[in-house]
Amino acid sequence: MAQDSILTKLTNKQKIKLLNICLEYHTEAMKIWTKTSFLFDGTIVIMCQMMRQDNYQPFTNLVLSDQYLKTFVEGYSYSLSFEQGDSIVAHTQNYLQELTSSSN
Repeated sequence: MAQDSILTKLTNKQKIKLLNICLEYHTEAMKIWTKTSFLFDGTIVIMCQMMRQDNYQPFTNLVLSDQYLKTFVEGYSYSLSFEQGDSIVAHTQNYLQELTSSSN
């Protein structure tokens, strides 16, 4: 689902729907995960790849400033700290807001 070949075909309306689903799932998953472990959540991958593919500048700037996050986004690492996950979620919420306002 996070592959460029799929993401490039999504309309803004579909991106909004998918991001809302990802954020809802992530919120529910966070209720059962402990903050002492590393985060591995496929919805985070979808969020990252969508923002990367759309060149969402605040997120791409974050990725450029964080080597560990860069390896995650590039697919070389499959876990994140909860702080990095929280940062991705915050960027996704802002990105979703921008998508929603541009779709109206």
